[in-house]
Amino acid sequence: MFGMNDSMIKQKIVAELYEYAMSQKDVAEFLNMETTNISKLVKENKLVPLYAFNNNSARKIYIFYRKDVQEYKEKLEAYRDLRKK
Repeated sequence: MFGMNDSMIKQKIVAELYEYAMSQKDVAEFLNMETTNISKLVKENKLVPLYAFNNNSARKIYIFYRKDVQEYKEKLEAYRDLRKK
């Protein structure tokens, strides 16, 4: 990455983040939930954030690893299917 200008570095970082990370809002939409439920999942250790901004504040902003969210969605859908039966 040495020799690249700041704009190119930013583009590479954004591309990597988009591929591997999801915001709290993205997770809520992906799981078809309210964003407040995502905080509840974190407190219950059902989803572990990759990183939390404002960690010492009541208004935390979580970033999640995309694969973890996809795996949780599979479990959630299986659980929802069982409840329908």
